[in-house]
Amino acid sequence: MTNLLREYIRQILLAEAADAGRLFTNELESRFESRRGGALAVSFPDGCEVRFVIGPALVPPFGDDDTPIARWDFIATLDSAGREDESCYQKGYARIAMEQVLDIADKHGVILSGTPDAFGDISTADDEVLTRFYSSLGFAPGRFGYMERKPR
Repeated sequence: MTNLLREYIRQILLAEAADAGRLFTNELESRFESRRGGALAVSFPDGCEVRFVIGPALVPPFGDDDTPIARWDFIATLDSAGREDESCYQKGYARIAMEQVLDIADKHGVILSGTPDAFGDISTADDEVLTRFYSSLGFAPGRFGYMERKPR
């Protein structure tokens, strides 16, 4: 009987976590501008924008932690035509976009996971700089070599 009750409670928690993941994804799509390839964007008055791709928040099929995880696939600071432009770098735009996403993740109890990889050809950020950037936002080494940020 105890095992049945435990399994029933687990199924309820999994359903709630799946709902949180869907709400997270829906809120991202409603708050940010849509771009080709499933990218979302934040535009800034000077014509620069930050584009990013985040996979859907899923409940992992492993461990005792039923917290949904969303994979951060990439983030790039670009001009409005989607090209790399050095005049858009080092203005804090990526941090602004990330903080907005993190607020939504926190609201819905979603872990964000990703790797600190540089995007594009002219970016001056190397893996060390990007690791410091993500660390400053609360990301830490996580599962499978990814950096993760747990909801707050």
